Amino acid sequence: MERHLNAGSPSGELAGEACVSRYHFQRVFRDTMGETPGDLQRRLRLERAAHDLRQTPAPIAAIAFDAGYMSLEGFSRAFRRAYGELPSQFRKRLGADVALHGASLVHYDAQTRKLRTIQSKGEHPMDLVDRLLDNDYRAKRGLLTSALALTDAQLDATFFCQIQQVPWADPDKNLRETLNRMIDMGWWVSELFSSIGWASAADEASREKAHTITEMIARLDHFHTLYSPFVEYVKENNLWETTWVDSACEPPETFTYASLIESGLERGIFRRWMARQQLAQVGVQDGLW
Repeated sequence: MERHLNAGSPSGELAGEACVSRYHFQRVFRDTMGETPGDLQRRLRLERAAHDLRQTPAPIAAIAFDAGYMSLEGFSRAFRRAYGELPSQFRKRLGADVALHGASLVHYDAQTRKLRTIQSKGEHPMDLVDRLLDNDYRAKRGLLTSALALTDAQLDATFFCQIQQVPWADPDKNLRETLNRMIDMGWWVSELFSSIGWASAADEASREKAHTITEMIARLDHFHTLYSPFVEYVKENNLWETTWVDSACEPPETFTYASLIESGLERGIFRRWMARQQLAQVGVQDGLW
């Protein structure tokens, strides 16, 4: 099946390799595996597509074509039936499970680009990096959603007590600035992406400060689609100790990918804490935790 994943209908070729009729092969395959060759092939293609949505910046139309669909509409319908949401929605959720239910217990493994058998639900290992990144994204989005009803006066009111996070940056002056800094992709992400060509010119638009809460949510979602596939790429290829020289530092400093990702998570924890404190002070109660 692995060799025939990109073929048309796999039954004929597989039956020929087994030297039996197509009808006999399909019956034995279904009785043994619990699903027909065609059903297994379609499920594995969708699992591969789900992995590509999470781990690559490839256009959804290209992923649909690789999955054997001649139209984006057909792929979207099939994907929604399988995963309960559209491909564009699934792509935004870092922790979404890609393994679909299948009686054969055969699934697509993105790390090896091959098929493997999962004996039970409990075999899935907990990936701590995935969990931390997903929690960071969801928590930030939840805090921004909680701030949607605030007025400009509440967002721009000057803080009585201002806390300086790092020596080279001024303290936040108001809630709007706190929320903007909470979702900021960070200078190092922008410079790193630009230097390795991960995103076009490091996506210059993402460096701009957002004014409204709606703009902040859109900016956070956009950064998520760039950053999470990068982390998956680092994991899959074991690039944790790969170094990058930040020439903007004086003198230039060398960092590993692991230290940069860790720093981003630590910064996110502090930024979320700051946002929660300030949102609570203006009367927001729901969605802070």
